[in-house]
Amino acid sequence: RQMCIRDRSKYLEQKLGHLAVEWLNLYLQGQPQQAIAQQLNLTAKDVYRLREKVCYHATRLFRK
Repeated sequence: RQMCIRDRSKYLEQKLGHLAVEWLNLYLQGQPQQAIAQQLNLTAKDVYRLREKVCYHATRLFRK
């Protein structure tokens, strides 16, 4: 599991930047979106956009 997370994190960092990796780590810890927004110092709207971008790239990654 850790190897899979590390590989996905590396891909996300290349495509979306470090903030996406931080979001993923917090999400995998079970943090709600509002808590993630506070920890990343983003608005809730920005966190939802980031989530959509991560989901889009995750879908593309798993299709390969």
